[in-house]
Amino acid sequence: MTIELLEKIKFVEQNRIQVAAKTPEGIALLKSVYQDVFNETYAEGCGPCHEQAFFRLMKILNRPKSFIPMSEKKYILKEGYQVSIFGGPEVYTNDNLTDEIAAKLLKDRPALKSSFAVIPSEEKSKGNPKPERADVLIAKIKEAASEKEVDEITGDDQRATVVKAALERKAELKKGTEHTKVLTQQDLDDNPELAEQGFKVGDKVKIEEQ
Repeated sequence: MTIELLEKIKFVEQNRIQVAAKTPEGIALLKSVYQDVFNETYAEGCGPCHEQAFFRLMKILNRPKSFIPMSEKKYILKEGYQVSIFGGPEVYTNDNLTDEIAAKLLKDRPALKSSFAVIPSEEKSKGNPKPERADVLIAKIKEAASEKEVDEITGDDQRATVVKAALERKAELKKGTEHTKVLTQQDLDDNPELAEQGFKVGDKVKIEEQ
């Protein structure tokens, strides 16, 4: 977490007497820092609300390296929500939920998306990706420099026009493809011009497949 936030929490701890006494200054400080750290307000009128907010801040002060500020998170739960890995004992809130754990949770349990207030845009679109326009894909296929590249561009696309373009481009790439051949005596006998050019058995030459 940032040094600035950590210093704010320390300042609350230094003024714990005012917070405990619930003086206007102490409560105002507690509310302000709580908002800065968690990007949310805490409910009032529940009796120990202020104390709970104070101790939540102190937990961070005790383990500052394990806390990730809301401003740095890609995944944020809705206020008051908690989630867990199916069958696992650990319960996660915004205090201990990391982006890595959140991504795994959503991969295993997509229905949990409704529990999140903030999710990366690419995560929202998972499961319903919009295919690239066929004409755009075909243009890329025609520019492919190898059959492997054609396959990578085509992917699992089964649209007839895309499949046809891929097959045609592969056929084009096969024409004129250079192959390396090791010359044998038979090659020299069948192609005397090779011997005239100084080639001998064992030499490697490039030939084009027509």
